[in-house]
Amino acid sequence: MTILNTYKGRQKRLLPMPNNCRFNKRLKEIGELAGWTFQVLKYRKSGNKTIELKSPLNKPYRFCDLISSHTMRRTCITNMLVAGMPEHIVRKISGHTSSSKSFFRCVSLAQKIVDTEIEKIFSRLKPAQNIDEILV
Repeated sequence: MTILNTYKGRQKRLLPMPNNCRFNKRLKEIGELAGWTFQVLKYRKSGNKTIELKSPLNKPYRFCDLISSHTMRRTCITNMLVAGMPEHIVRKISGHTSSSKSFFRCVSLAQKIVDTEIEKIFSRLKPAQNIDEILV
């Protein structure tokens, strides 16, 4: 209540909205504190070509330096879809239109994850060829 009372009457919202740039900077700091400092490659698609992007001074990118609020948004959308939430509900929550190209990128990624998991289950359900496979 102390925090809410601090901002009472100062603005139209209940709490102040963080600046997007500062918010992303804080996310990167949290990622670094979490130990997500491993090196990753960064790619960009240009038509049919995939181009590897180089960082300034040719230093490798660290995972924590690539985290942003948009990364978190895409991850949340993908996780909701993988968990089985219907697409139209995820689209409504995320604010995407029914013909949004960016939303369908998340859908295709989620479908790949689902397909991989289904393949794992099917491989376990294959009939055993001999008694040794059954006992394992």
